[in-house]
Amino acid sequence: MLHSKDEVLEVLLMKGPDILDLMKRACEPGSVTYSRNIFIPLTRACRNRCGYCTFRSDTPEPPLLEPEDVMGEVRRALSLGCTEALFTFGEDAHEFPGVRDKLESLGFGDMTDYTYHLCELTLDAG
Repeated sequence: MLHSKDEVLEVLLMKGPDILDLMKRACEPGSVTYSRNIFIPLTRACRNRCGYCTFRSDTPEPPLLEPEDVMGEVRRALSLGCTEALFTFGEDAHEFPGVRDKLESLGFGDMTDYTYHLCELTLDAG
C-alpha cells in the first residue's frame, strides 16, 4: 500500500527487477487488499464504438470536467476516507472539438497532460 507522494514517485520510477519484485510480492497468497476509491470520468468522449461499452458519448456534456469540479469530488472523496482516485477518459478524447477547445482554454495540449496535472493536484490534496 502506498501512503505518500514520495512512495508513489518511487514506484513510478522503478525499473526492471524492482518492478518484477513488486509484482511478485503483490501476488503472494494470503494478501487481500482493497482501497476506497472514487471513479472520476474526466470526459465520456471516445473514438471507439465498443459493443459492450456504455461509457462513451458522441456529445458528452460537459465535454470535459473543470479542475475545480474534479478537485471538489476529490475533496469529498477524501472526507469519506477514499485513498485512490481513478481518472478515466475515452481513447483519443482530445480529438473531439468540445474537449479539444476546453483543453486549449485550460492550457493543455492533450488528455495526458491534463490528467497528469490533475494527478499532481490530487496528490497535493492528500
